[in-house]
Amino acid sequence: LQSLMDAQNLRIEELLQKIKQQQYKLDKQNLQIKSLQSKVSSHRALNLLRKRDSGPPSQGVSFPAGLPEDCHQLFLAGQQSSGVFQVQPAGSEPFKVYCDMTAEGGWTVIQRRTDGSVDFDQLWDAYKNGFGDLHGDFWLGLEKIHHLVQEGRYNLLIELEDWEGNSQVVQFAFSLGGESTAYTLTLLGPLSGELENAIGDFRQLPFSTRDRDHDLKADTNCAKHLSG
Repeated sequence: LQSLMDAQNLRIEELLQKIKQQQYKLDKQNLQIKSLQSKVSSHRALNLLRKRDSGPPSQGVSFPAGLPEDCHQLFLAGQQSSGVFQVQPAGSEPFKVYCDMTAEGGWTVIQRRTDGSVDFDQLWDAYKNGFGDLHGDFWLGLEKIHHLVQEGRYNLLIELEDWEGNSQVVQFAFSLGGESTAYTLTLLGPLSGELENAIGDFRQLPFSTRDRDHDLKADTNCAKHLSG
């Protein structure tokens, strides 16, 4: 009788392992389907950031370090046209950014994805340092973004547009930690827009790539399964 029970328990364990493996495969397929749906439904994604303290443009604004700290400071100095400019946040070497100048201020574009010309399935170092072309599709780089936002209060603006021209926007107050925190994005609260539910209940999101898994799913590398 004991031998029979042991054999049954072993069989149950084997079945449970098979169920677990099948569930993992289903979860992986669901993630891949969601990734494909995202690629089909949205053909343009734009992420921008801007300091929250704003004011009217003034020709008298000067830059103590010789260069503006960000696009909004450049806007306040009277720059009205969008384009690529050199900035120098406090404690950072100068680097180039794309500035989107609007009626409400100067937005620093940190990501643009429009035509699929740039592969965003990149490793940690690429996301840390940035890749792509500032005049086309690109990712600015986590280290540059961290330098931009560490000295002030910034808003993150996310714009999405599908193939039919329908667009949605959400704006958050946020902060971004350094590399020691895996560049954790802390959302301080939605300010406007209809996409806040897409974030769910998460308010602290460490950055994750396929070679450095920091996401909040213990059994899945989301960056790997979603191809970036």
